[in-house]
Amino acid sequence: VSMRLADKPDDKAPYFAIVLVAGWSARPGAKA
Repeated sequence: VSMRLADKPDDKAPYFAIVLVAGWSARPGAKA
């Protein structure tokens, strides 16, 4: 779902993608 949001040309899409990616990177044992 995150990838689809990032691909969508929306204003909140890029921000959402950054937050999701940052959250996954910060999460222990979560590699995407």
